Amino acid sequence: MEMPPLLTVAAACKALGIGRTTVYGLIANGALVARKIGNKTVLTGASVTAFINGLPPAPIGRGAREGG
Repeated sequence: MEMPPLLTVAAACKALGIGRTTVYGLIANGALVARKIGNKTVLTGASVTAFINGLPPAPIGRGAREGG
């Protein structure tokens, strides 16, 4: 997925499938890079892409979940 150079918090939430509180938490701990344009907080597309690429792979197939 190619990201635009800047994303609003709402767009980042949608792209990542997470809520606003989680996005702001990721900004606070440095996992996402945010900038201000006036009063609006935007995230760099590069930091969103880097975050996605840094996630561990999901186990797929038999035995992926306990009890499965």
